[in-house]
Amino acid sequence: MRATILTTAPAVRFEGVRASYGRIEALYGVDLEVPAGSIFAVLGPNGAGKSTLLKVASGQLRPTAGTLKIEGLSVRRVSPEAFARSGVCAIPEGRGVFPNLSVRDNLSMWTYQGTGRPEAEERAYTRFPRLKERRRQLAGTLSGGEQQMLAIARALVGSPRLLLLDEISMGLAPMVVGELYELVAHIAADGVTVIVVEQFVSTAVRVADHAAILLHGRVHQQGSPDEMAEAALGAYLSSEG
Repeated sequence: MRATILTTAPAVRFEGVRASYGRIEALYGVDLEVPAGSIFAVLGPNGAGKSTLLKVASGQLRPTAGTLKIEGLSVRRVSPEAFARSGVCAIPEGRGVFPNLSVRDNLSMWTYQGTGRPEAEERAYTRFPRLKERRRQLAGTLSGGEQQMLAIARALVGSPRLLLLDEISMGLAPMVVGELYELVAHIAADGVTVIVVEQFVSTAVRVADHAAILLHGRVHQQGSPDEMAEAALGAYLSSEG
């Protein structure tokens, strides 16, 4: 059972959001609403604008038009650091751990937000017991799945309210991916809103509450995970035509 959410405002709302990299536009007027405490899957092929959407949601990329609201508040001129301090945490594609530091030291890098090292480790090891066994091991020597666990564990040190996950299944075996998504479901059950970007539909829709398909920087369709899983194949094929 999901934790009770006290706010009635959506956790994230994109209103006509456009975004670009220089002259190259990546998002074309995205309208999307993510309910608080939900897992929202953003599906789409490569180049659809999924990662750009997460960069906007985490403050790493400012919209060129439209409005982004976090828990009902417009955050157009807020810095990425302020996003992080307010409980927005993004895990980029490629895991983003420090390979030459131990598991313990990777966790310590996130204690700058005020969480003490013992508390940070307790949170991480309670959620990810395997990391406790590897705590003295260099992060770069962990398996791909363990590195992804460490990346998520680091994010949880700061007790985020919004967790943004970009292609966490990339390069991992299906069994490992299933384990990671079970952990994501447990995190959401504690009241954390999760937006997960995925190219591979089946890996995300199993745990998602809502889903949308992004094509060519626009929301092509949105609805229940089952509906979007069924619609995704045809949408992907049409995008290649």
